[in-house]
Amino acid sequence: MPEKDSVPLRRPEGSLPKISVVVPVYNSERYLDECVHSVLDQRYPSLEIILVDDGSADSSGAMCDAFEADNPGVVRVVHKNNAGVSAARNTGMSLATGEYIMFADSDDVLPFGSIRLLLNSAAAYRSDMVYGEYAIMLNGKVGEPIGELGSLPEGKVPFTLVLPSLASMAPKSITGSCWRVLFKASFIKCSAAMFPEGIAISEDYDFILQCLAAEPSISVVHDVVYWVRRGSVSVTQSYLASVGHDMGVVNMHLKTMCEGSSELMGLYYASAANSVWSECSNAYKKDSPLSCGERWRLVKDALSRGDEAIRGARSSSDLPLVKLALLNLGRICPLALFLIMEARGRHS
Repeated sequence: MPEKDSVPLRRPEGSLPKISVVVPVYNSERYLDECVHSVLDQRYPSLEIILVDDGSADSSGAMCDAFEADNPGVVRVVHKNNAGVSAARNTGMSLATGEYIMFADSDDVLPFGSIRLLLNSAAAYRSDMVYGEYAIMLNGKVGEPIGELGSLPEGKVPFTLVLPSLASMAPKSITGSCWRVLFKASFIKCSAAMFPEGIAISEDYDFILQCLAAEPSISVVHDVVYWVRRGSVSVTQSYLASVGHDMGVVNMHLKTMCEGSSELMGLYYASAANSVWSECSNAYKKDSPLSCGERWRLVKDALSRGDEAIRGARSSSDLPLVKLALLNLGRICPLALFLIMEARGRHS
C-alpha cells in the first residue's frame, strides 16, 4: 500500500479535479462502514461520495444517512426502490458532479493513496480511463496483487491492447470489472455508456465494452488501488434463471467489437462457447429448481444458439480442450452432452 508521502499531489490543491465515487448499497450493513471510511480516509480535498441505497432491508439506509449528516458537502445519499446494481450505478453517474468518476462496491475497500495514484496517471497522460491493479481481501487479510495488468506497460496504453485481454479467458487477463478504473466524466457522457439494467451478471463488463467502443485514451498504474472482498457466496455460484439471456447480451456486444479481426473473433468464439458451457452448468447448481425435462430443453437450446461459437472456437484458444471437446460432442449430439451432465450433476 502506498505511504502517504509517496503519493504527492501533482497540482496545487486549489486546482485539484473533483472526483465522484459512486457506491451502490444493498443490505451492506456489515461492511459499509469500512468501505465508506476507506474513501473518506483518502484525504483527498475535492471528493464527492454518492451512496445509492437500492432499497436495502437492513440498516444500510440509515447508515448512509448518518454518513451524509457527518460529512456534509462530501457524502450524498439517494434512496430508491430496489432495481439492481446497474440502476444504482446509473443513478449515481447521473448525479455525479466530479471531473472524474470511480465506482466502488459497498463491501470493498480503497487502500490509502488510490485516488491520487489514478488521478496522477490521468493528468500525466490525459486519460479517459485509468486502470489500476487490485488484490483479494479474504477474512480480513489482503493477498498479493492479482497481476491482471502485468502484460501491459505502466503509463499510456492503446485501447487496442486492452480489448484482446478483456476478451481472453487466459489466466491474468483483464476482467470486465468497473471498480479499480478511473473514468473521465466527460468521456462517459460522450460515449453514452450506461450499465445495462436488464441483466443480472456481467453488467460492468458490458459497460467497459461500451467505453472501449468509443476508443478511449487509456493509462495503467501497476500499484494496487482496490481491495475486493471475497468470502460470501456470489451470484455466479448460485442458480440464475437469466444467465443465458444475460450472457447473450454481453456476447452480442463483444462480437460487434471483435468483428473485422480474425484474432479477436477467435477470442470471441472461445468466450461465447464458454458461455454455452456456463449456461448448461447453471442448470445443475445445487439450488436449481429445474426438472430433468427442463434441463434437457435448456441444454439443447443453449447448444443450438451457440453452434456458431462452438464451431469457431479453436483448439489453441484459452478454452480448456476437454470442455471444447464436450461442447463439440454436444453440437453433434445434444443428448450425449446432456447425459454426461446429468451423470456429473448427480455425483457433484
